[in-house]
Amino acid sequence: ARIHQPADVTTIRPTVVLDRAELTRLGVKRVTEALETVPGLTVTRDVQGAWNVGVRGLRNNAQILFLRDGVPLNSAWNAGPLGLNVPVENLERIEITLGPGAVAYGGTAVLGVINLVSRTDAGARVMARAGSHGAVNGSANGALQLGPIRLRADVDVQRQDGYSKDVLLDSISELTEAQDLRRLGDPVGVTRDWRNLIHGGLGASFGLPGDGEL
Repeated sequence: ARIHQPADVTTIRPTVVLDRAELTRLGVKRVTEALETVPGLTVTRDVQGAWNVGVRGLRNNAQILFLRDGVPLNSAWNAGPLGLNVPVENLERIEITLGPGAVAYGGTAVLGVINLVSRTDAGARVMARAGSHGAVNGSANGALQLGPIRLRADVDVQRQDGYSKDVLLDSISELTEAQDLRRLGDPVGVTRDWRNLIHGGLGASFGLPGDGEL
């Protein structure tokens, strides 16, 4: 990773930049894996499958500003990051700014800022993976330049059957047996960890005279 500091030393906000070359070298597949390589960051997942990020031992998503190309990703429901687990193939780089100096970005950026920058290089790319328990993952991204207009799109699809295990007893086991709803010795049910996720993004920009962009 390389460290970038603004030229104005009065507003220095050290930023760790994980560019595409660095992400390839690290061998990470998703943003959450990439963040775990940054000192001072911890990434966890709750029982509902939502991702949480901690900064130097403090886990408070509401005080971390998550961005995708500068657009806030914090959920209005619980301030958690939306779309944080995208594949790194769909990104040009990840910018991580840690510490209270990040409040320059806005009121929510007390602990830090994580900005995901999408790929905009021309062409189309497709990736596919498969694993145990019926896990299948496919992602694609592409960009097109039409004069001053630049278009980009990406999509990520994840599916997993998950691990299944028999549940032998529960609080109404005796009742279901007594009512002949279940044969003696049969499991009362099975656990299920099926997941299905589809995440997509679209972007467009228009070049302005000079170096401006809308």
